[in-house]
Amino acid sequence: MVATLQIQPDKVVEHFEKAMAAESNHAIEGNALLSYWRLGLFAKAVELAERFLTIYRDDIERLNQAMHTLADTCQFGMAIVAIEALRKLGKEIPRAWLENNYGDFVNALKRASANERDLVPVMELAASVPVEHGKPIRGILFSIAQEGRLAVSFAVDGDVDELVDINFAIADRLAGGKVNTFASVITLSCAPYPRNSG
Repeated sequence: MVATLQIQPDKVVEHFEKAMAAESNHAIEGNALLSYWRLGLFAKAVELAERFLTIYRDDIERLNQAMHTLADTCQFGMAIVAIEALRKLGKEIPRAWLENNYGDFVNALKRASANERDLVPVMELAASVPVEHGKPIRGILFSIAQEGRLAVSFAVDGDVDELVDINFAIADRLAGGKVNTFASVITLSCAPYPRNSG
């Protein structure tokens, strides 16, 4: 957790992998999932979230964490699996926007000859920019346009000038990463983390 606060992704992975190998523990795994997500290590976060779906079938807290992680990483099909598992355990979850828009999103992926899993490295590439700027991810904001195109914004702490610089750097990194085939499916950017004005 200290490495997470110090924004050291490599050390986060190293320490959590050692901890989880030494002891399988709800708290360690939950903290690992949160740390991976905050530092944009989405492939690791998705892997752990999917593991939660199989080993913690009766654990509302872990299933809830898996659901949010899978939704935040655009793994909407698996997020819906988590939602259904939570509902079976009696957790009341109102019909989510991802359930309402999932069909359009799947069609957008088909048009791009892609699947949800293909978006994980694209999101990691974009998220690496704010993390390298010392801005861990505090939230993820979604909007969905017609035909399933997603706008995903990583909510981070920062002023307007910092966010402008980060957004230009994300655009450059995505252009350099040869991932423009996903432009019809997803737009990635950073937005200011909403603060209470009270």
